[in-house]
Amino acid sequence: MAEIHFLGVVEHPNLVKLVGYCAEDDERGIQRLLVYEFMENGSLEDHLFMRKPSPLSWKMRLNILLGAAQGLAYLHEEIDGIQVCIRFPLHLANVCVTMHIPVTINQI
Repeated sequence: MAEIHFLGVVEHPNLVKLVGYCAEDDERGIQRLLVYEFMENGSLEDHLFMRKPSPLSWKMRLNILLGAAQGLAYLHEEIDGIQVCIRFPLHLANVCVTMHIPVTINQI
C-alpha cells in the first residue's frame, strides 16, 4: 500500500498519473489493479515497431528520450523528503507518447 500511496502523490509532467486502484485478496494473494491516465498515442514501442501509422522523426525520438530522462531524474533525485527505490524495468512499452511530446513514464 505504501507503493500505491507513493504513486498517488508523485507529480511530474513526465510521469503518468495514477488515477486509482483496486486491491482484492483471493486464493492467489492480494491482487492489485492500478489505473493510470489514458495515453492515446500509445507507447514508444508502438511507434518504433510500426504499430502506429506515422513514424517518429529523429528530432521527436530525441525529445522523447529527453522527457524520459527528466522523469527518471525526478524519481531518482528530486523528490524532497522521500527515499525512492525504483523497482521497474524501463522498457519501450513503459514510455508513453503524448500528443505534444513531453513523454510520460509508466512507473509500473
